[in-house]
Amino acid sequence: MKESIYKSYDELPLFLNAETISGLLGISSTTGYELMQKKIFLC
Repeated sequence: MKESIYKSYDELPLFLNAETISGLLGISSTTGYELMQKKIFLC
């Protein structure tokens, strides 16, 4: 798994896109898009 370029939550961008999420979680960008559509993620 690739290491994240972010070392703390404070370094994360204010808005996350599917590519950023997939890189942070080590998942595919398709799964990142699917995760973003989940109601629990939008809270």
